[in-house]
Amino acid sequence: MSKEKKMKYTKLLLLSGCLLMFSACNSTDSTSTSDSTTVDSSSFSISSTSYSDNGSIASKYACLASGGSNISPQYSWENASSATTSFAIIMDDEVTPCGTGDSACKHWAVFNIPSTVISIDENQDISEISNATEGMNYTTTNGYAGPCPPQEHIYKTTVYSLNSSMPTINAGTALTRSKFSSTYSDNILESATISGIFTP
Repeated sequence: MSKEKKMKYTKLLLLSGCLLMFSACNSTDSTSTSDSTTVDSSSFSISSTSYSDNGSIASKYACLASGGSNISPQYSWENASSATTSFAIIMDDEVTPCGTGDSACKHWAVFNIPSTVISIDENQDISEISNATEGMNYTTTNGYAGPCPPQEHIYKTTVYSLNSSMPTINAGTALTRSKFSSTYSDNILESATISGIFTP
């Protein structure tokens, strides 16, 4: 083999080796990228020991006029984003005579819940939760207002996982789930909802 051919052959071998190394590096990078962006298959969720999703709400959680004790239900949530810095929870009713969306009947709202808090006890004293505030309900008072319908109604409670730019919400702020979602859409990381049915 001539010297010129040997040099061409050597260059070809070097080029092939580089291509193989490049391919191997790309393969490793692809796996690394895939691993770093893997999303946990679990999802943000809310549950309650007071009633199951789409289950019946017991009379003790209803208003006094409906024979209840106006006790707020228990709620827990899990699998929030690691970027969560606070939570908010809102309960409302969209069954007639209540309106829908922004015009729903407001039953309860708890704002500024620290990210370390992942549950609210039955009949919880919200003042025991650092920085938390309660919104105004349909009775124009701050705090929980239990179901008080003329006939069967559905009550939806949504918990929101919020980012670091979420502003503090003052006590007495009146917000339905719809209004909260539209007002703070840039701050909401995730949300989860549980429904309960109350029949007087």
